[in-house]
This record gives sequence, C-alpha cells and structure tokens, in this order.
Amino acid sequence: MITISVCMIVKNNWMNSDSLKDLRDTILNNGLKTLVNYSLLGDIFPSMGISASIIYIDKNYHGNIDYTEIQRGAVLNKYCEDIRDIGFIPSSLYEYTIARKVLQASTNRFSNHVIGTNPFGISTDGKISKDEFIDERDTKTDYYNILLRYAKEFSYTNIDCFRKNNELVDSYKIICPKQIHKTSNPIPSVIGLKPNEICSGQYSLLYYSNDAVKATNVASYINTKFFRFLVNCLADTLCAFTAYRVSLVPDQDFSLESDIDWKQSISDIDKQLYAKYNLTEEEISYIEKTIKAMPGANQS
Repeated sequence: MITISVCMIVKNNWMNSDSLKDLRDTILNNGLKTLVNYSLLGDIFPSMGISASIIYIDKNYHGNIDYTEIQRGAVLNKYCEDIRDIGFIPSSLYEYTIARKVLQASTNRFSNHVIGTNPFGISTDGKISKDEFIDERDTKTDYYNILLRYAKEFSYTNIDCFRKNNELVDSYKIICPKQIHKTSNPIPSVIGLKPNEICSGQYSLLYYSNDAVKATNVASYINTKFFRFLVNCLADTLCAFTAYRVSLVPDQDFSLESDIDWKQSISDIDKQLYAKYNLTEEEISYIEKTIKAMPGANQS
C-alpha cells in the first residue's frame, strides 16, 4: 500500500470559516491525523501577526484526530477523538461532547430561521444599490411610516422604497449586530423589531414570525448561555452572523405548548435546556464558565 502523507503550516482560518467549509470538510475526511492550533495572533509567526495551525494528513488514516491548542508555549486544550461526524473542529473536548449530544438529539436546526446579514438590502450608510440611497425621513408621516433602525439612530421610510424581504415588514423580528466574536459574549446584543420596523445592514436577522409570543420566546432562547455557547463553537475572531454560525443550535417549539417553559428566567431556561440534552455537571460547568450572562437579560 502506498502511503500518501503531508505536513503543512497554514493560517488557521480554514478551521472556522463559513466560506472555507468545503475545504475544512475535505481536510477532515481525507486523512487528517494531527492538528496543532496556535490560536493567538502572532504566536507562531510574530512578524506576520496571524494565527496558524500545523496539520498532518495521512491519506490512508481514518482514526481519531489528535488535536492540541497552544498559546504562548503552553498547551491550552488537548483531545483525541473522531470529530468527522460533527462537521467542525472543536477547540476543546467539552465542545466536542456537548455538540455531539445536541446533534444526535435533534435533526432540526435553528439555522433554518436565519436570513443573516443585511436582511432588507439597506447598507450601513443607507444605500440600496451602488448609486442609490434609500428614500427616508427623520420624522414619521403617513407615507414614511416604517421605522428603519441604524446602529445609533433611526429614520422612517416606505415599503416601496426598498426591494428585499418586503414581505417581512408586518412580522415580529429578532436581530443582532451583524458581526460576532469568539469570546465569552459572542452575540453582543439581541433586539426585537415590531411590525413596520426594519433594520439596516448593521444587523443580521435571526428570526421572524407573525406570532409575538414566539418571537419573544426566541429572544429568550438566544439570550441563554446554551444558545450562545453553540454559536461560539462556530464563531471566529470576528465574523458575520450567518446561518452557518447557528448550525449547531437545535430548533425548539417556541409556542405555549413547548416542552420548555419560556416564561422562566434566562438562567432557569438554561437549566431546562441542559436537562433536555442530558448534559453532565462538568459540561454544564464548562458552558457556565465559558459564556457570560447577557447584559440586561432577565437572569433571576
């Protein structure tokens, strides 16, 4: 048998990138044997200011993948598991065990709700095309009757003034800033929009519904540490909030008949979710230490 093996040092953006998912799947499913991740910028190549990984591929290998994360010369995380069945590269053993339990428990993903960045085709500076700005006013009138939310201000426009997802104007919508981070608070904030309210390209649209109760319950779900931990697993140093980033998150019944009591506090909803997916005390502790409570959310 001919052995085909290769060892490479590459930028580690292939590990979490949405656009490089096909490359990541190819590497995972074609003999990845060892992965050493230098996750800090400039840690291995100080003059270049990049984070890098060393990968060893043996075309004939189909066993567990030996993963090590190193920061400033110290081993931060290490595990040896077959991670091909979960479709991403966990940064710790707990990420692997938690994600595997969740994926095995449910085939329905929350990502089916997500529209993603620039949901109404209105850029951060108000453009709706290369040379055209949206027609808007500072005050509400009978014609300019749709609130348009920017990052630090708002204006009013009309449904005929933009062309993307107009049919969602009458729905309740849940949005968040378009960029997220792989930190202890990966989603900076969660914002609800009422009917006749839309947003600019500063935001990503996570959910929409004609049912106000469901939209409220979704906002509670996104505020949980459980939800944001699973987003964090697929987040990068700085990345756009797309459907891919929530592809580990299981969908839920957000109605009053749900097996989750959405009327409870965020921390109590977390406890219900931990129990639903049979997480161990060690796994729960890891989530609780990794993700901070969302500022302003009802935790008690």
